[in-house]
Amino acid sequence: VKNGGRQTPALGLAHELGHAEKRIRNAREEDRDFEQKLRNGYHNLAEKKIIRGVEYKIAKELNEATRTDHEGSEYLATSPTSTQPFSSRAKRSNRKNLQPRQTTRPGARTTSTKKKKMTRPTNFKPRA
Repeated sequence: VKNGGRQTPALGLAHELGHAEKRIRNAREEDRDFEQKLRNGYHNLAEKKIIRGVEYKIAKELNEATRTDHEGSEYLATSPTSTQPFSSRAKRSNRKNLQPRQTTRPGARTTSTKKKKMTRPTNFKPRA
């Protein structure tokens, strides 16, 4: 949002769902709108319609910032319904939580992760 406002990730999802609904209702029109390039801050007509339509209505209802174009920058929010950005300290500590957990105790033997080759049973007969 140009004026320094932020939108929640949930509103970003609503924006994308707006495209999905439009495609379900009329895929041909949505394709034409995506192909119609614009120069006034919107990449194409499809983005303009969604931003000025469903996204604007939802943002107003939720008291979130509204956009007047398709510009802006992404940020990492503290939750899907928050506009509060992660602090750099929170980013570092959160990354630790994203590491895969060790599921066995250290030093324990683990089973192979290789996929076993599938073989047909000896009595297998394909249908004719």
